[in-house]
Amino acid sequence: MAWPAPNPIPLDMWMGHECKAGNLIELAPQYCGQCTHPRCGWCYGPGEQQPDQSGFRPGHPELSNAKVQHVYDGHCGHSGYFHQSPNISDEHAGSYDTDFDDLWHCYECNADNGDWCDRCPLCGADRPADDHARAPPSFAIMGGAGSTAPGTWVCEECGCPNSEVCVACGQCGASK
Repeated sequence: MAWPAPNPIPLDMWMGHECKAGNLIELAPQYCGQCTHPRCGWCYGPGEQQPDQSGFRPGHPELSNAKVQHVYDGHCGHSGYFHQSPNISDEHAGSYDTDFDDLWHCYECNADNGDWCDRCPLCGADRPADDHARAPPSFAIMGGAGSTAPGTWVCEECGCPNSEVCVACGQCGASK
């Protein structure tokens, strides 16, 4: 059976060249919501012919040209999303790190979305204001933290610490 000629991409969408996913320009103007690839000159724009996807026929894995299988449980992000080789053994399943710090959660539809999205691509809800604020990363205090290196001198003019090899302050230029 011959497949019909590809249809043009709708005028309000673009298609990523890596995963061939459609993206609404209004919701994902810069990055693909499926694979997070940035929109570039290789991506398909509004009105362009869709690429031939005959190698990606659902239900016909023997005809597929796909080299990876997408396991996806989120939208415009990575929650539960990783590439998996079709021949991966079950012993390694679950050993992938799917905890990403660059996500925000949509409370309208429960989708996890990438930080680059200001609106949820699934339901169109705006990103909650409290999700822009992130807790600072925790740092372990190491021995000597906060102390200056041996020979360091502090500028009397501006208080900037300087290396012992400097004859003038690197901040204000005052002499040692």
